[in-house]
Amino acid sequence: MIRPEKLGDAIAEHLEKLILEGVLRPGEKLASERDLALKLDVSRPSLREALEKLQRKGLIETSKGGTVVAQFLAPLSRPLAELFADKPRVTSDYFEYRRIIEGQAAALAATRAPRTPAASARSSAVSRTSSEPACR
Repeated sequence: MIRPEKLGDAIAEHLEKLILEGVLRPGEKLASERDLALKLDVSRPSLREALEKLQRKGLIETSKGGTVVAQFLAPLSRPLAELFADKPRVTSDYFEYRRIIEGQAAALAATRAPRTPAASARSSAVSRTSSEPACR
């Protein structure tokens, strides 16, 4: 039997995406539950369910002062920062790795990006102007 996705799960996925894409940054305080429910046009119980799910995943922290995006990358970044500080060769290797990988990632992103009407218009305008003879 196919079951529709629960609204709380959809809200959690949306907020998780905002966190992972950096729209909501670690340490940033979220709007109050009431304001966030209004902004997302969802019920407060569904929002509460989503926030509980994100809290279990360690992406947010809730206290009496409100809800903030957790410093979820801290367990990864602290040891890495110490390694870079202690070993200059590791830093050099890391930047060499990034130089190689980021070029490939950019190429893949460009080839996999959806074609929008604006992008299509730009590319056809570029190909028209590049194929036209230069005016003298």
